[in-house]
Amino acid sequence: MLEQRGFPTDTRKLTKAHLHRIVHVNQNMMFYIALTSLPALGAGRPSKLVTLDESTTRQEDDNGILRLEDLNRVIWNNLERMQTVLYHAIEHAASSEPYNWSTGWTNAKITAMDHDERKRVFYLAARRAGEDNYAPLAAHRGLAAEALAFWREYWQRAVQGQGLQETDIHQSLEVLRSQAFAKLATDAPWCLSITSVPEDKVQHALDLALGNHAPLTIAQIAKALQTGRRAYDLIPNIMPVALLSVYLPIIDPANSTTYLAEGKRAMAAFRLNRAWYWWVEHHQPVGEDALGFYAAIGAEFGKRSTDHNS
Repeated sequence: MLEQRGFPTDTRKLTKAHLHRIVHVNQNMMFYIALTSLPALGAGRPSKLVTLDESTTRQEDDNGILRLEDLNRVIWNNLERMQTVLYHAIEHAASSEPYNWSTGWTNAKITAMDHDERKRVFYLAARRAGEDNYAPLAAHRGLAAEALAFWREYWQRAVQGQGLQETDIHQSLEVLRSQAFAKLATDAPWCLSITSVPEDKVQHALDLALGNHAPLTIAQIAKALQTGRRAYDLIPNIMPVALLSVYLPIIDPANSTTYLAEGKRAMAAFRLNRAWYWWVEHHQPVGEDALGFYAAIGAEFGKRSTDHNS
């Protein structure tokens, strides 16, 4: 049947032309489903088959060319792949003798631990393996250095390239966490959606609608909401926090100070991400701080490095 319809039985021989045909059929089927879900309104059955023109279903072919803005996504995706590889190495170390994280713990005690404490014991076991130059971890130190370089490239290109500076992040986070902002967001929750307004109009729109909201100025409110939205877009998940605050200091303990410093930078940006998201989506301050674990384990790794060096 496949061959009669011009498709290869070897998937390695599939081409973009085949893909376009598959998409065309799929889009037509979705079109039929949409039509059957509409009220009939007394309309009779059509006299002929209704199909979509192929020009409306054909996917755009850009010849695989990457644009400059695509590089940020490539770098981020590569960091996620690095994180996955390093986590598997860490998991192996923390499950192998003599570093097995569960050694000395009964099942009852492990079950009684809360989630963060189990993670702490797990990562500390892997950290000991890293400090002992455990070969399966040490083999990834070159990748750790690459990950740091890729992260710094992403920060420079994507974050700073969008005009987002560390001082902006910290100041905006302070505003979104303040009691004054909480009162404003409660009294005028509509202002949280102001990021849909063009950036050059935000401050003017807030000024007209809100007037004076001391001790916060309109400029502070506008900047906090705009900066929070950028943090939400540019640091979309917790990956760099875990990578820099936990994984890299385990793989390469000697350079923990460098990794942890970058981890604090990533953590501040992701905290802003969460603060903005919770206000805009839930109209309330951020819930339980999941980043507290990463801050604590990072501080513990930093102390271990200081004690080890002394």
